[in-house]
Amino acid sequence: MTKKNLIIGIVVLIALAGGVVLWGQKNKQQDTKQQTNKEVVKQTQGQATVQKQETTEKQQTNSQNQIIDGELKPEEKIDTSDWKTYRNEELGFEVKYPKGWIEKRQNNNNVVVTFNSPKNEQLLNRIKKGDIYGEGYMEDVYIYYYPGFNYFGNKEYNNLKDLILNNRDTKYLGQLCIKKRCNFYRAIEYGFGAYYTIFVNNDGHLYRIVFGNVDSGEKLTDIHKTIINSITFTK
Repeated sequence: MTKKNLIIGIVVLIALAGGVVLWGQKNKQQDTKQQTNKEVVKQTQGQATVQKQETTEKQQTNSQNQIIDGELKPEEKIDTSDWKTYRNEELGFEVKYPKGWIEKRQNNNNVVVTFNSPKNEQLLNRIKKGDIYGEGYMEDVYIYYYPGFNYFGNKEYNNLKDLILNNRDTKYLGQLCIKKRCNFYRAIEYGFGAYYTIFVNNDGHLYRIVFGNVDSGEKLTDIHKTIINSITFTK
């Protein structure tokens, strides 16, 4: 072998060796990149799983809050020391209402009693006289009593929630706890208008508190909330 051929052979071997080294480095870089990508995907998936879990827990919490709201607390505490108390021994309940409001005992269509503010009483009197138009305008508060859950038609219901959900003219809002008793249910009833209503189950007896001129929970005043929180069952 000539010296020239030997040199050429050495150059070729060096070139091949360099190619092998470059190929190995390239594969190593690709493996590292793929591993990094896998870790990023895994990390992203992990974060997505955590976020999904947190979202699910939050939705469950929100759903639970819609079911059990706790007491309806007024934004500002109202002094009820001069409020009057309506008590019905026969039906086993009592409720407080503000001094100056008009109490009207009823015996019509299951209405037991109504309460009306002086301002609303004047307005209703003007409507009755025809001085102003006010179709569908009502007393401030109505309390109804029913001996069972057959309020909506003749069908008997096993529980109060089913009664509300099966009435197409009533929108169920959720359960409510008052004085550690969670047998209160919130709803919107529809008739001439929309009326915020509290349904109460007391030992199978149905009580219905209707706020005649309030069409959503957001429009309840501190007086309304205090009236609701004052309801006590004596039987």
